[in-house]
Amino acid sequence: MLLFRSAVLILGFGLLAVTASAGPSLVFENNSYDFGLVVQGDPVEYAFTFSNRGDQPLLIDRVKSSCGCTAVLASTRELEPGETGEIKATFNSSQFRGPVSKEISVYSNDRQQSVARLTLKGVVKELVRVTPPQLNFGAIPPNQQSVLEVTLVNQGSNSVTLDQPTTTAAELTASLETKGLAPGEKTSLQVRFQPKPHQVRFSGYVIIALADQTDKELRIPVYAMLK
Repeated sequence: MLLFRSAVLILGFGLLAVTASAGPSLVFENNSYDFGLVVQGDPVEYAFTFSNRGDQPLLIDRVKSSCGCTAVLASTRELEPGETGEIKATFNSSQFRGPVSKEISVYSNDRQQSVARLTLKGVVKELVRVTPPQLNFGAIPPNQQSVLEVTLVNQGSNSVTLDQPTTTAAELTASLETKGLAPGEKTSLQVRFQPKPHQVRFSGYVIIALADQTDKELRIPVYAMLK
């Protein structure tokens, strides 16, 4: 009797295992890709390889990214058992700096995981490094002009051209030492602040567009308190 019950239990567990593995099974070779360090504007491309390790056809319903900066495309929408495919991801780093992590969601008819999560991550280095990143003139007397300096460094692998600086307030004026920067080259930005009479505090920006980079600009915050 005990032997019979053991046989039934073993058979039952076997049937559960077969049932659990039946159907389509979406398996990725890697669920995460670290692209390391890139400079703003450099494209990042990677293909996530996947396969159907089930015993029925796998259907990819849709693929979505966590933001519009990451484009994704599936090489195929239907895989027979044993077949492989790719999810191609392209990340636009132009508007990012520092550590980034983007998620990609893959929806399929895999009953064990209807949504598979993929991660694209790394660090984006500023194309032009601004030092210091913001200016604080501190407490200065009214009607007294003050000048501070900012250093700009081209951290990319190509030359960049800086447009003439503009400001968001009449109290600020700015001028560049050099507009064209070769890779690794630096230049100085002179920022002058002339407070208005009876002014108590000030905040504004110095803006420098990159002539050869579409929709790319440097924004340097400027602060001051008046004695």
